[in-house]
Amino acid sequence: MKTQKPSLLRQATAKYLTKSQSIPFTPIWTSADVSKLLEIRAVSRHKFSAMLLYLLAESLLRMPEMNIGWEEKESQIILYDTLNLGISLNTKDDDVVVARIAESNRKNISQLNSAISELEEKAKTTGKILEKDIFPLPNIVLNNAGMMDIEGGVPIPLPWNALMVTTFTVKRMPVADPHKPWAIGVLPMMNVVLTFDHRLFDGAKAAKFLALFKQRLENPRF
Repeated sequence: MKTQKPSLLRQATAKYLTKSQSIPFTPIWTSADVSKLLEIRAVSRHKFSAMLLYLLAESLLRMPEMNIGWEEKESQIILYDTLNLGISLNTKDDDVVVARIAESNRKNISQLNSAISELEEKAKTTGKILEKDIFPLPNIVLNNAGMMDIEGGVPIPLPWNALMVTTFTVKRMPVADPHKPWAIGVLPMMNVVLTFDHRLFDGAKAAKFLALFKQRLENPRF
């Protein structure tokens, strides 16, 4: 038997995810028909994660009351006036790091595409994400697990996250065709899990936001 000292990133991950267990993070989930999203991607050069982040930012602009955070020291709710979104990235060592994209709502789809590509290159090639790419820590995170061919799960947000939206791999599934009464169609479906800090939101508000995000996924505009 051998032992191995964990990397600094692994140590930080262990520390903060252990703390996350003391926070009432609660998952809810849905499944979205992403036919239109795939059609747009097929004729554009947009990264799938950039499209998801754009639609997430758009949903948050429609429900700005979701853009908040919990301040531990004084047990207060922080109301943010700009979007400071994070995105989970794989590093060259197969670790995961959350990089931030500041003022995501002020970026169009092409700018988000460029920003994510640059961050992915740093994480995957050099393994070096700079402080400016992480801080201030994002309160809302997009975690796209679809690239790993994972269909579902309940990822754990970090302590400072108000919510995490996780999208999973797209699978062609037999479902009721929304365009043909009493008919079954085979549609590209994507599972989406919203894990939220229950101190900040009740289930009804979280469900409303998840339904809004699903609507944007099924009727995307860029």
